[in-house]
Amino acid sequence: SELEQKEKVPCPQCGQDIVFAKCFHDRAVGLEVTRAIVSCSNLGCPWEGACVHYQTHTEECRFAVVACPNTASGCTERVKRGKLDEHLASCKFLPVACGWCGKTVSAKKQSRHLEMECEDVVVSCSNGCGEKFCRKELNHHLESECPLQLHPCPFSWCGCPFQGTIQLLKHHEADNIIHHLDCISQAHRQLQTNYEHTKSKALEVLTARVEASEQQITVLLSDIARMKSEWAAKLKPVTDAMVKAETAIQQLHEGFAELALVVQTLQ
Repeated sequence: SELEQKEKVPCPQCGQDIVFAKCFHDRAVGLEVTRAIVSCSNLGCPWEGACVHYQTHTEECRFAVVACPNTASGCTERVKRGKLDEHLASCKFLPVACGWCGKTVSAKKQSRHLEMECEDVVVSCSNGCGEKFCRKELNHHLESECPLQLHPCPFSWCGCPFQGTIQLLKHHEADNIIHHLDCISQAHRQLQTNYEHTKSKALEVLTARVEASEQQITVLLSDIARMKSEWAAKLKPVTDAMVKAETAIQQLHEGFAELALVVQTLQ
């Protein structure tokens, strides 16, 4: 039980802590306690009965305050168990299945779901042409079928500002061939100008980067030459000493050769 999960509890009579680790189960006293008559602690509940039945009663008591089962949907209400059904009947967070798509939504969001989200609900054309279809088919209807939907001219990319229905667009294209050719020509000239401008800017940037790289290379070559000169100056004494040592060794070798000749003569 919940009490047994605690390390200690205060005695309801004297207030002294009861440490469960130091307690033992007295079967005789336990039997007497289970037979003791107790009252329900829930306000307003008239129930009285044997202690052994208390836990079962509290799980069913209509006066116990419980949380609404729709807490996962956002409901924070707590009501007496006996009035839970009454609350659920009007709970704004009660999960309900959409009659069109079958998706489960809260009662609070059902209207929004039908008005803005449900893809299977039947809606009327937003242009007022009189057609009805599932919301998921609305975009296709507006783009390809609706006689009242305004579409931009296929040559809007090159500056033609005309907008009209599918039927009007057909007449517009047939009556404005020269105008559209002029639009295309102007767009081409503008693209050519933009290309030349972009090309010029790109060349400027590349030229600046090349010049900066050449300057860096020049600095690096200068640093390398300086370092070679400094190391040559530092290594000269060592080189001179090595030459002197080689000369001394050669002289010593020649002296040993002369000494060997003298030894042979004496023999």
